[in-house]
Amino acid sequence: MAFWEGYWKFEKAYLYYKWIVGGVVLLFFAIIIILMVTLGKKNDHKKSKNENNDLKAQLKVAQNQKEALTSQIKNVNTLDLRGPPGLRGEPGMPGGTFSRQGVLRNVSKPNLVSDRMFGSGLQSIAYLSDQNYKAHQHWTLDSNSLLENQFGGCLEANPTTKDVHMSRCDQSSKEQKWNHDKNGRLVLKNTNECLAVAYYGQIKSMPAIVNNRGKGSRVHNDINKLKLETCDNQNFPTNQQWAFY
Repeated sequence: MAFWEGYWKFEKAYLYYKWIVGGVVLLFFAIIIILMVTLGKKNDHKKSKNENNDLKAQLKVAQNQKEALTSQIKNVNTLDLRGPPGLRGEPGMPGGTFSRQGVLRNVSKPNLVSDRMFGSGLQSIAYLSDQNYKAHQHWTLDSNSLLENQFGGCLEANPTTKDVHMSRCDQSSKEQKWNHDKNGRLVLKNTNECLAVAYYGQIKSMPAIVNNRGKGSRVHNDINKLKLETCDNQNFPTNQQWAFY
């Protein structure tokens, strides 16, 4: 009987011992896990902090690059951007001195250009026509104030009759001197007469009014002739305004 009582006491003590050892082991592993989690969080925080520092460094580099580029843009006018000289081209044709050149359009009729009839004299009128890119539609206001047609001759006006026609160019003729003023008007020099466009309707001619090639019908409809008008210095009408193109 005493044997069994001693045995059960030993068994009970052994179970207590196992529970205590097991509890210590579990507590040890719990502490290890807690330490690992804590260290992991610290590493993550350190890594995040390093990434933030890297991002700040990249932003700083970008800001420096922006400031350098801005400085270059501000100083671009001081840079020497010229390249090496190219090959010399072939010499061009000799030219004259002129102040205006090209096709001559009236502002009131922008879809038409100034043209002229064949020959010279009163029958060689100047008028508006559809553009055909020919020499007789090309005009030059030269340095002597002559309004010369590329096909030949200069525009001449009579302040008394208001007629405008083609004539042989004469630098001494006051009736061939024109000034293209700041308002776009072609003013006969030393007068208050402006080159203008007037609608004449149908014109019958004998001999025939012909174009620069000497061809054309005897009857022309819807003719817009060039003529002189007293310059309107207040309203500046469009039929007195001209532009070279």
